[in-house]
Amino acid sequence: MPRKASVNDGISPRFRANTSGKRILVIYKSLTTPPHDHELKSDSMPSHPIFGDRSTDEWIARYEESHKDPVNRVFHTFGIPMIALSIPLLLIAPFMRGFWKIAVGLFLTGWVFQFVGHAFEGRPPEFFKDWRFLFVGLRWWLKNALSRVQQRQIRQ
Repeated sequence: MPRKASVNDGISPRFRANTSGKRILVIYKSLTTPPHDHELKSDSMPSHPIFGDRSTDEWIARYEESHKDPVNRVFHTFGIPMIALSIPLLLIAPFMRGFWKIAVGLFLTGWVFQFVGHAFEGRPPEFFKDWRFLFVGLRWWLKNALSRVQQRQIRQ
């Protein structure tokens, strides 16, 4: 009998299925029916298939714990958007002659920035422990970028 998912797994038990018909039915029902009051999370959102029971704010707070060094933050501020921009550019690169050099250059430079930043921080990247932090970094960057835009609008 497979072990049951626990709260510490970070993934809702309804997404931990074995191949028995009963378990799949439970998963299907939980995805198609609204959650009951006792199933609601602190931010009133149902569990996410990747991020589990933690809210976006909880993931970003944990991410910020390992990104306190100001030099690391600067490197991440530039490296994260370089990586994010390179991915769609890599998808269109086959259709444009020589364009792949720009996309690969952005991707590699962005990752170099990430690791140089972590050298200043003195800690390994969080995604070494949990791959889901690969997605949290972009959310952290977006949150910071939006807060800077809002601060500028307030000053004007």
